[in-house]
Formats: sequence, C-alpha cells, structure tokens
Amino acid sequence: MPSRTRLPSRPLLDTIDASGNVPSTIPPVQTTQARFWVLLVFCCLAICQSCTWNIYSPIYPATFLAYPSWNNNYMSWLINSANISFGLSLYPVSIAINKLGPRKVTLFSSLMILLGASLRCIPMDDGTNHKIVQVCAMLANGLGGAYLNFGGPIISELWFPTEERTTATAIASVATYTGAALGFVVGPTVVGKPLTMDTAKAAIHTLYYGEASVCLLCALMCMCYFPDRPDNPPSEAALLKREQEQEQANQIGDDTISLSSTYTEEGFAKSSNAVDHNKTGLCAYFSCSARARKYWVVSICMGLPLGIFQGWSSTMFSCLKPLDITESEAAWLGFLTTSVGCVASVLVGAVLDRFAGRLKMVAEICLVVATASFVLFGINAAGYLDLEQHERVVVAYVTSICGGAAINISVPLFFELIMESIYGWADESIGSMVTILINTVVQIGFLAALAEMNADVSKIWTSWALAGSMLVAFVFMFFLKVDYLRLSVDQGKELEDTGSRFDRLGCM
Repeated sequence: MPSRTRLPSRPLLDTIDASGNVPSTIPPVQTTQARFWVLLVFCCLAICQSCTWNIYSPIYPATFLAYPSWNNNYMSWLINSANISFGLSLYPVSIAINKLGPRKVTLFSSLMILLGASLRCIPMDDGTNHKIVQVCAMLANGLGGAYLNFGGPIISELWFPTEERTTATAIASVATYTGAALGFVVGPTVVGKPLTMDTAKAAIHTLYYGEASVCLLCALMCMCYFPDRPDNPPSEAALLKREQEQEQANQIGDDTISLSSTYTEEGFAKSSNAVDHNKTGLCAYFSCSARARKYWVVSICMGLPLGIFQGWSSTMFSCLKPLDITESEAAWLGFLTTSVGCVASVLVGAVLDRFAGRLKMVAEICLVVATASFVLFGINAAGYLDLEQHERVVVAYVTSICGGAAINISVPLFFELIMESIYGWADESIGSMVTILINTVVQIGFLAALAEMNADVSKIWTSWALAGSMLVAFVFMFFLKVDYLRLSVDQGKELEDTGSRFDRLGCM
C-alpha cells in the first residue's frame, strides 16, 4: 500500500527555489560558536519560567498578609493552573516544532513567560478580578514552559557535536530545576518578612517588577538571534538527517516517500532499500515494534521515579517533622538537593561526552544510589536509627541531597537514551514530550492521592514509594538492551559494536 507524502521540515522548505528544486549539496559537518548563545538563551528562558512559577510557595506568609482573600485552596489551584496549561499544551507544541521550527516555538514560549510575569504587575485591589488575573498569569506561564521542559535534547542535537551533546542536554535539562531552586532564594530575599499589609504588597510588587524585567530581557535575547538550526550540521548524525530531508524534498509528490525517515530496526540505512514503517507522530510510539517497546521502557523508567520525586519534595517537610527541622531548614535542604543535582548533572554529562556509550550504566548507578538514599532517609525519618538528634538531621541532609542529586543526574541521561533509541525512527520532539507528560501525570496523581489523605497521617510512606519506584526502574533498565543508533552513525561503527558491553546486555 503506498504511503502518503511527508513534506520536509520547514527550514529545508525555505531553501527550495521558485522552480521547486532543492540544493544538491549538503553543507559539511561544522560547528559554530553561536551554539553557546542558543543554549544560553534557552536556559535563561527555562530558568525564568520555573522561577516565576515557583513564586508564591516560598513567600506564602507575605502573600496571605498582602492578599487576605487568598487561602490555601486558592493557592493550590493557582499553582496547579500552570500545571494544567503545561500538560495540555505539550502535544500541540511538539507538533508545532516540526511545522514551524524551533525559533518560532521558542519565541512563543518567551512571550508567554513575559505575559505571565507582566500580568502580575497590573496594580489591582485584592478581590475576584485580581484572582482571575493571577490565574491567567499562571496559565500563560504553563504554556511557556511546555517546550522549555523537553526541548533540551532537541537543541543539543541540532547545534552540538557528538563530544558536547550530553553536556548540552544536561545543562538545558537542569535549567528548569535551577529556576525552581532560585525561586526559594529570590522570593524570600526580595520580599523578606513584612509586618503590615501595605509593606507586604509593596514588597511582592517589587518582586513582580524584577522578575518581569528579567523575562523581558530574555525575550529580547531570543528575538535578536535564535535561528531554527545552524547552516552546517554539527555531527554526522545531523548530516545524515539533512541528507534524508533533501532526498524527500527532491521527491515531493512521489507517493512512495516514507512518512518517517528511511530507517530500519537494524540501523539508519542510507540505501534506497530501507524498510518503511509508515508511522509518524504518535502512531509510531503506539506500534508493536521493538523500537516502540524500548522507548516506553526508557520513558516510564524516567517519568515514574521523577514524577514521584517531585511529588515527594512537596511533602518532605512533613516527613522531617519528627526531627524538629524548621521550615527554613527544610527549604534550604530542598534548595541544596536541587542545586547539587544540577551541578553534578553537568559534570557527569561532560565526563560521558568523553566516554560515549555508557548512558545506561551510569543511569543504573544513579538509580541504585537514589534507592539506597531514600530507603535510609525513610528509616531515619521513621525513627528506626538509634542516633542523636543532630546525627539524625545530618543523615536526613546527606541522604536527601545524595538521592536528589542522583535523580537529577539521571534526567539528561534518560533524555539522551531516548534520543538514541528513536533516532531516525520517530519524531524526537514528540518522544521527549511524551516522557515529560508521563512525569506530569504521575506527579499530579501522586499529589492527588496526598490531598485525599488526612493531614495528620504520617507521610513517611512517600519515601518508601519513591525508593520502590527507583528499584522498579533499575530492574527494567537492567534488562533493556540499548541501541546507540545516533552514536553508531557519528562513530561510523556497526550498531552491535557501539556502546559499552554493559549497555548492550539485555533481553528487551
């Protein structure tokens, strides 16, 4: 049965001349210094989005003082409104990347973040209209955060060479966590501890104006220079993709063109005899192919523990109550957990760029460390360790920081595993999006379960659930055979010879 025609990507269509011809030559592999600017702009936008999202939780006493009509229920729905718009916009944004290109999608994200930060600056009295405006601001923030949460691997593949790709993915992936961590510091630092309604409102508006100014600067940076992709492909894998795009563009109108690239289960075939899967969009991911099964294993092993971890983070203070840790100490603990993980992610990414093909091995190590850390955290928080009070506090800090850092390190590794697994087989933007969607659904479900519980019930079980999810992910990843499809093209090796021996082990 003949397949439908798949048009080439927008950047390539722009190069087709009036007669319908496509340039016959593909630019050689070459990197450009502009890649650092593109990564900087992307990370700044991601930091702004997550920092402006995490604005009210760290300053909730001042917020309730400035706006007496607000309560815990409204605050919860206000924050969740960003999560709702974020989740609903994931798939449309992933489709827009292929149709419009990364520049327009990134520019849209920057404008949504700026809109959300600017709406808060409107001077209004406390009341219904003010509440509605605040919800609209959060909805805009969630819309702006969709691409910034899963676009890191796409940026790294488009702009960075093989030896820098994992580091770039790590930097882009941890940017959102960095912004959330900064929210715990920026808000309390600017707002302080006001004593009256007027001083509280003035301090919060100072925070509004400051964050809106930074968002405006980042949006201008994006407008100045953020192309869809560089003129020259940065790697052999990126070069091969452009060759496939050019071949498809030259055959526009031919009913035999594949909906996906000419890719087989065994590797990216340059010959015309490559197998055509006739899958595109979400269809590929819901097929029964071996590639689809591998993708879902990696995605669930990332999304399940990460979603529970983010839900657990919101209950960490209640778990630490038996240790007499104050809210301020718990906030610093959350900040350190995220910050250490962000720094460690970049360092590990830089090391793996020098020792390619070991993503699964390092991810498994991270899962083991995280499992052990959160098991010990739960045992300590439950009072099963015969330790002095200060020793129990030290154990809580060490275990939560080590466990959180291990999870944060694994995030870019899983993203890179996904990009390797679906290279040339399906749309990378949709693949990364689905992973973030799994994470979001798990987090929302986990928080919903917590909301239905009695406030006086112990939350120690969340630590056991977190450790259990890490263990499940470790077991499934252990039996997964990783195919480094993209790396095999970059290194010019056979697929069965690419990657470490441990990564090639598995029955799935």
